Amino acid sequence: MKKKLFIGIDFSKSKFDATILEKAEQTSYDQEKFTNDEEGYKALLKWVGEQSSIKRSDWLFCGEQTGLYSRGLSHFLYGKRLSMWLDNPLQIKKCSGIKRGHDDRIDSHNIAQYAIRYIDKYVAWKPASKEVETLQLLHSYRDRLVRVKVSLSNAATEIRRAISRGKTSRFVFEDSNVEIRHLEKKIDSIEAQMTRTVMQSEMRENYELVCSVKGVGPITAIALLVHTNNFTSFENVRQLSTYCGCAPFPDSSGTVDRGNRISKLANKELKVLLTSCARSAVVHDKVLTAYYDRKIAEGKKERVVINNVRNKLLHRIFAVVNSKIPYSADYINTLEKTVPCPANTLEKPVPSPANPLEKPVPSPANPLSRSETTGKTANEMQTNRPLVERTVNKDLAFGAKQSLKGLPGRGAKTVSTDSGMHLHPV
Repeated sequence: MKKKLFIGIDFSKSKFDATILEKAEQTSYDQEKFTNDEEGYKALLKWVGEQSSIKRSDWLFCGEQTGLYSRGLSHFLYGKRLSMWLDNPLQIKKCSGIKRGHDDRIDSHNIAQYAIRYIDKYVAWKPASKEVETLQLLHSYRDRLVRVKVSLSNAATEIRRAISRGKTSRFVFEDSNVEIRHLEKKIDSIEAQMTRTVMQSEMRENYELVCSVKGVGPITAIALLVHTNNFTSFENVRQLSTYCGCAPFPDSSGTVDRGNRISKLANKELKVLLTSCARSAVVHDKVLTAYYDRKIAEGKKERVVINNVRNKLLHRIFAVVNSKIPYSADYINTLEKTVPCPANTLEKPVPSPANPLEKPVPSPANPLSRSETTGKTANEMQTNRPLVERTVNKDLAFGAKQSLKGLPGRGAKTVSTDSGMHLHPV
């Protein structure tokens, strides 16, 4: 869809700046500041309509994905059926060139220029479902509580270890344990609420499929559902692996080749969770245990092997979600079965005789048994053969026998069967 008017938005906590551009090289443009609430959203639409006569369907609002700060305006514009594009802040910064200073007004202008120049990468923003947003809020809240719990636990333990006989240190240690137990109860309550939210929504199927992979627990499954918008944000497993910081990339320049390395530009939370899953999988999954032991025996570094296991887990997760089939270690893909080529029934196998001049001797039939087709025995059929044919076969057999080195020409007799003439030494 072609756009003609581009509005760059730079978000902050209470306000946001807006810049209107029609061309990237435009030197004269309009800028304004608005409050980051519903009144400011309405004032923004009114201001843009006053500055340009271009119809609303040709407007494109572009801003940085800043979480809660960009959420309000994005939902408002989506409700008005206007186009909104939220992109990664680092992507916009890297594409803006070298800058020696910035403020909110300059940043909004740079965002508008980015929208014009990279319009081919435009992806319309769509809100996540209510269940996903609810799960995201609960997941973030649980993560904050876990960090507080770990901080209290570490500090209390170190204080108690350093000052073992002090009354104050004992009070801090005991009171911290009380708070830790309280936090553990709250964390358990939030996890139960997250599970209920998942099981009562359309995410239930994907949640159960992800949990079927050995080594992946419910917290990791919920984190994947939240960060992938129920596995709709990534087209293939390579994109997901890159987002999680598990995909290796080449690192070389000129004559320097450092091999393949993983990038630090990743979702650190998912990377940590997948590391825990990988360490659990190499203990409880026989296939991954054998893989881990084999690579360590080959001299691979432990962190490299763990990263490979993380990638294997992501491939399994993506596969079960796409196929809608729970993971099974004994699963066989029926679409990839190899069909053996049938042997040619019209062609008889030719055995290789030890002597190249001697034909193999098949097991002759009983000479006294009568054939079902002719009603004669093998001896009768041999006797009834024409004299010329028998004489020729004898001459051929005698010539072949004479050519054998070390064997006399007369010390052999010919035996005739249904399959032809054969030589037997006397």
